[in-house]
Amino acid sequence: MKIFTLSTDKEIIRLVDSFASKNQHQSITYNKSKIPIDIVGYVYEKNPFVIIIDDDYVKPNAAVMISTIKKMKENMHIIFVTSDTSVELGKRISPLGITYYTIKPIDKDEFDELLNSILKTKLKPTY
Repeated sequence: MKIFTLSTDKEIIRLVDSFASKNQHQSITYNKSKIPIDIVGYVYEKNPFVIIIDDDYVKPNAAVMISTIKKMKENMHIIFVTSDTSVELGKRISPLGITYYTIKPIDKDEFDELLNSILKTKLKPTY
């Protein structure tokens, strides 16, 4: 499965790459452009099952990007990561259909559990 990371944060990229290689998933990191249309187009092209969006990288366009991605790919799982501890950001982002909202720094074990949980939903048979 494809796990897409939108970040320049070395720790986030390392956590995702480590999880992906350990569990035989494909990790794709994108940090070539901060222009929302470029990012959304790349997400659409790669069609990942999970996208990790680092608010510190996409700021101030996170809400618009998440909303656009969810309109295109309603079932895409989005993990939103930020260093911003404000309640206002949480109130703006949470209703957009994200799967998980977390504040940096990220605990490796918690992050691995989260990804395992999300990826298991893909593996469950549907009737």
